[in-house]
Amino acid sequence: MRRWILALLMVGLAAGLLPQPAAAQAATVPHLVQPNETLSSIARRYCTTWQEVYSLNRHIIGPSPDYLRFGIVIQVPNRCGGSPPSGGVYDRGPRPHAQGTRVGNVYTVAPGDTLFSIGQRFGVAVATLAAANGIPNPWRIVAGQRLTIPGLSG
Repeated sequence: MRRWILALLMVGLAAGLLPQPAAAQAATVPHLVQPNETLSSIARRYCTTWQEVYSLNRHIIGPSPDYLRFGIVIQVPNRCGGSPPSGGVYDRGPRPHAQGTRVGNVYTVAPGDTLFSIGQRFGVAVATLAAANGIPNPWRIVAGQRLTIPGLSG
């Protein structure tokens, strides 16, 4: 009798008829698309692929995965475990042209940094960074300049 039940369970699991263990399932979370985000950048944040994000949201995104409108809310499987940083503004780590240091919500510009790359690092639009720091020309920042990153918690 036990063998018979075990055999049925194995067949049910193999056929996908039984629920998967909780660890194998990825809960979907809502994500508000920010300016300059792509399906790939969103997928990296949640440890998944752009194809999976697109297949879940094709009805919202439309026929082209290359065109992503900011301000829409999409559902993304969170395969990283735990909860992703809230609000979309967090330090994604140094990257080319955003190598400066951060203390709290203040970023110190390093040589070669650009406002665009700094915005990418923190998930903040260039216009938002420029406005928050009184920068009239976003193409001109200098090494050593200290920038407040709006929305970034200390």
